[in-house]
Amino acid sequence: MSTATEQIASAGPRNAKLLSVLAETDYAPAALKQQIAFIKDLQASLKQTDAHIAKLNQSVQKELKDHEKYRDSTVKRFAYRIGGKKEKFEEKASKEEREYFEAVIAQKAAEDERTMLRGQLEEAQKVKTQFESAVETHRQAQEELSELYEGIFAGPTPDFPEEDAKELPVYEAERRRDEIQTKLTRVSQAVNVLQEAQRAMLVCRDQMLTALDYSTYDIFGGGTFADLAERNALSRATTAAARAMGLVQQARRLDSNVQPFGPLQIAQGNFLSDVVFDNIFTDLAFHDKIKESAADVERASSRLTQQNKQALQRQEGLRKDMQASEKELKRARDELQKVRQDAFEKVAASHPPPYSEE
Repeated sequence: MSTATEQIASAGPRNAKLLSVLAETDYAPAALKQQIAFIKDLQASLKQTDAHIAKLNQSVQKELKDHEKYRDSTVKRFAYRIGGKKEKFEEKASKEEREYFEAVIAQKAAEDERTMLRGQLEEAQKVKTQFESAVETHRQAQEELSELYEGIFAGPTPDFPEEDAKELPVYEAERRRDEIQTKLTRVSQAVNVLQEAQRAMLVCRDQMLTALDYSTYDIFGGGTFADLAERNALSRATTAAARAMGLVQQARRLDSNVQPFGPLQIAQGNFLSDVVFDNIFTDLAFHDKIKESAADVERASSRLTQQNKQALQRQEGLRKDMQASEKELKRARDELQKVRQDAFEKVAASHPPPYSEE
């Protein structure tokens, strides 16, 4: 008897027990998923009911005040009686009383519904805990079974060539899955960095618009204040643009498909000409430079937006590839596990337990 066959014969009872546990808990993963969705629905309904009760509480308080106003107001009652409108007063009082009690009834019904939902939610949480326990039991049994099979069948097993043939697709599927996971991780990181770069460019665009506003104000006599505010906005725009370009470079190191969107130069003024020797001609000339820079920023923002869209598309494509690779890996593992189970059954059939007299 070969070593693998001996190990299989020895591990037969443990294999049977683990397979039994898996069969008993196969329902758990899907049941847990459904239970989680059910709990979310209950929580949403409970939240809506709480909001409805809050509104009803306000309505009850309002109707109670209106009801008490007519029920307890001797002056109003006397005024209606003097005016020969006793019936109208009683009709109004009856209406307020009816509306108050209707509001109370609606409030009570909503509170009863909330009590029911809370009970359902509490029970659903208990069932969820049971499913979680079953899922963990299933996971542990599958992990132990995989370890058992790996300890027996890892590497060449001449007595079970069909098992060896099924191992290679698993290794290839694992390699493919890991390769896609690495790419997906890097592209996802690049997407996050590009989105941060977009936020920096939004700041840059806002500051350029601010600079243009102050530049226009300066042309029409804004003076030193406008010059300084203009320079401050341009400085902030320059800082934001530099941050955006640095983030894009970081994204390119993560994903080589990301393209540069610079260089991006923000117009910078001269303190002597813009502030000390300020005049309409220097204001107009610098205003044109700011407009050119603002146009460059807009074009760069558009390119960055396009880069982000393309990165998101690559991310989505890799996610689909990842799902497909995980599905293929599961199929390969299931086939390998089936072959290994068959090997156990063959050994068990050819090596029955020894007969013993009681």
